[in-house]
Amino acid sequence: MTTFAIIGAGNAGCAFAVHLKLLGHETRLFDIDENQLKALREADNVIGFNGDVGLPGTSGEVSTSARVDYVGEDLATAINGAQLIMCTAPAHAHRNFARDLAKHIQPGQVVVLNPGRTCGAFEVSRVLQQSGAPDDITVIEAQTLLYAVRRQGTE
Repeated sequence: MTTFAIIGAGNAGCAFAVHLKLLGHETRLFDIDENQLKALREADNVIGFNGDVGLPGTSGEVSTSARVDYVGEDLATAINGAQLIMCTAPAHAHRNFARDLAKHIQPGQVVVLNPGRTCGAFEVSRVLQQSGAPDDITVIEAQTLLYAVRRQGTE
């Protein structure tokens, strides 16, 4: 089992959290915006899908909801011991995210920007280094979001 810290509780972050949880991984969901987290907390950290859902890697029956292990605004708690830190925040937030992350990131952790956009990994790596993060942090990016999703029923 891998521990994932998912940064950003919007459309993409919730999709990652549920999909990875359904695959059997520990998932922690972080956001700086209490409004993004409020409905999730009220639902006891359960995130669900409506309509047809096809999730690669899930054999046979597919559940349409999952209880995320952590939902909160404490970045240190969200990333502590996580093997992968999935940042789903928009590109304009990457610089501030990296500055905050540098205070808590641990040696050997991997940061995945999804989406990262062009050279997002370079910017985040540079800001982490300038902000005193350990040297052995790996930062990678995807050019586009892996999911086509839209949250409904929450702010």
